[in-house]
Amino acid sequence: MGSQIEPRQLNKLCQKCQQIFPVTGLWPWERRDPDQVFSGGKQWHLRDLTIDELDESATTDGCHLCRVFLDSLIPIPKLIILTNCDGYTSWREDVKTITFYLRLVNRDHDPDNYNFSLDHDVKPSYGGSSIDLKPVTPKDSPFQPSWVIRSNHLPYGYKNSPSPVTIFQPSSTTNFDPLALEQIRSWIHDCTHNHEACRGASLVQNSMAEFLEKVRFIDVGLDDTATVRLVERIKDTNVKYITLSYRWTVETPKTNLKTHNKDKYHQSIPTENWPQIYKDAVALSRTLGIRYVWIDSLCIIQDDGKDWNTQASLMHRIYTHGYLNLAHACAEFSPGLEVTRDPISVSPCVLSRTRTASSSEYWACFVNYTPSSDLARAPLYSRGWCYQERFLATRTVHFSQQLYWECKAGHASESFTGDKGLAWSRGSASSNPDILTSVDQANDQRFSTVFGVSTVWQTIVRDYSQTQLTQYSDRLAALRGVFNRFWEILDASQERDWCVAGLWKKYLIRQLIWYRVSHRHGHYDEFERIRDTAYYASFEKQLAGFPSWSWASCPTSPGSSSIAWPGHTEPEYQNEPLVEIETIIPLNSQALHLGYPGFESSALVLRTAFGFFGFDAEQLLSKWESWFSTCKADARAYNGDKCQFQVLINLDRPIIGVVEKEDLRLLPISMEYQAGRWDTVWIEGILLEEVGVEDDLPTFRRMGQWSHRYDMDTCTQQSPIPGLLGSFDTKERLEIELGEFRKRRELLPFRRYKLV
Repeated sequence: MGSQIEPRQLNKLCQKCQQIFPVTGLWPWERRDPDQVFSGGKQWHLRDLTIDELDESATTDGCHLCRVFLDSLIPIPKLIILTNCDGYTSWREDVKTITFYLRLVNRDHDPDNYNFSLDHDVKPSYGGSSIDLKPVTPKDSPFQPSWVIRSNHLPYGYKNSPSPVTIFQPSSTTNFDPLALEQIRSWIHDCTHNHEACRGASLVQNSMAEFLEKVRFIDVGLDDTATVRLVERIKDTNVKYITLSYRWTVETPKTNLKTHNKDKYHQSIPTENWPQIYKDAVALSRTLGIRYVWIDSLCIIQDDGKDWNTQASLMHRIYTHGYLNLAHACAEFSPGLEVTRDPISVSPCVLSRTRTASSSEYWACFVNYTPSSDLARAPLYSRGWCYQERFLATRTVHFSQQLYWECKAGHASESFTGDKGLAWSRGSASSNPDILTSVDQANDQRFSTVFGVSTVWQTIVRDYSQTQLTQYSDRLAALRGVFNRFWEILDASQERDWCVAGLWKKYLIRQLIWYRVSHRHGHYDEFERIRDTAYYASFEKQLAGFPSWSWASCPTSPGSSSIAWPGHTEPEYQNEPLVEIETIIPLNSQALHLGYPGFESSALVLRTAFGFFGFDAEQLLSKWESWFSTCKADARAYNGDKCQFQVLINLDRPIIGVVEKEDLRLLPISMEYQAGRWDTVWIEGILLEEVGVEDDLPTFRRMGQWSHRYDMDTCTQQSPIPGLLGSFDTKERLEIELGEFRKRRELLPFRRYKLV
């Protein structure tokens, strides 16, 4: 352990930055009336420079503020590199000038107390973020130099902080520095003593005893002289162990646990050829006084399918009950957990000045990211298996350019830590990988109105579907631990609420109308850009084991596309299903015998009173074949020159092979409406292709999702679905139509279809 980088001087400014922020007197814009300078959305021009000038100042001259400027530009280009997208080189060459400017965000009642933000204008733009300029006060600290951000000046991402946020300036050149390790101890102590949510994650004693009968650990001892060996059936139900979250490399299989070396590993495990990350995990475990470590490649017999399935079914317990998870967040840039770093790339820049002989001020400059948003871009979490591990772990230390802490109560980092150990608390599903913790803590009323079981699961699938897997056939297996934890926390066993091919039985009708959405507006994503038929066919082969109606069968790409659901969660929206699930036919229920409450492949028998309705299928196919609109198409039915209705169709995957327009159908799944100021009805369903007859039933496979919206302002024509709704032009008329619809539905005969 150690670094070859010489420590850099923190808060050092280049000459141009010194001119902007002189250490004495007024700053340039303060020589005028700030209310006039920043009135009407005006901004104060700071400086113009090229990307090369900025890079030179930050890396060669060591300007701390220029480093912050540079980091505000870099996140999107870094993401492009990590996802193997092109464009970064040409972007840098095309950038001629970057303009930085200052804007007034707000000021409190003190006329001299301003709150600023530094922004930039760069073309072509790949995004980036603003820089916060916050007034801070010095604070005594046993660690590094530190300042406190006053509560009325907290950045947006830290508004939910459970305590005042302290800015630290780590000066070490490695995240294995003694002060950094002491910070880990401090986080652990605070979490284990003060966080009720984290303490509640432990298993009850009888469950723990049963769990320990099945799981293995690596006994690493408490010092460097201890023999490293494999152990099983530990009797101590209070055992503490560390887990490891990392990416396999070509070196990993060389030391795997196999059937032939299992007995030998019980005596001693040779560590000479271990990957560096294993050695680091052992060193940290001993430093923290934790004797046992769990590492998948050494605790699961890799050439025994039965053992692999058994251990996979325990994954939610392995990570949830672990004392601490060590995450190799910067997996692509370091072979081990230790990372060398330039201190100015980790520490916020603090500007100091003396306005008068007796008055000193301090201002902190930092890119406005929370620890959770930093981690969202970490290479490790682009991997599907690692998403599950992060989701399940009770508490995790992420090893990257700096240390990040994450537990069920919140986040922190070496740079931003609250007085109670956390700088940012849990509170939003989108930024919290373990949103079930919030659900578990909430009472039933809050759970039903704020989260909703179906909404929680949709958030999980949205985030997980953006990850990568070496084998796409593992797409549901790599989420099995999350299935099990979801199942246990919600006590779904009481209702036999299984997870069927990645969708929950209780909410299956609503969850059938998922769709693939692109996140890179104006750019083709991976599957849109590469048009080689063999490429698509390879995904078809890997995902063929999943039913077409499951999101698991739909290829997505990290950072570019994911699975989403239409609809609204506000209480005023009401939903009525238009189909019934008559039968779920499991095609692979082996996992049920292993304690996994679900099956990954099945067919559905649907009952519905509303049949398929027609659309311009030829138009859809021609648009797809000409790449007019990738995975999207408008299908219209016309009555003369007047558009009677419009359906937006999202294809799940590229069309491979021949598809006859006569075989395509639109099946309505649900109707959602809002009876309020704007009276609108959404009809949503799935695009199907007829594939024959099975079990004497017309059989279809899913090809996409569709939605149709009409309201009293835009649609005076009758619904395109026979027997559904007539035209309406007032709220009262909509209520009448809904009543008539329910009466008709009771009289309509049901049809049965099979979905595979």
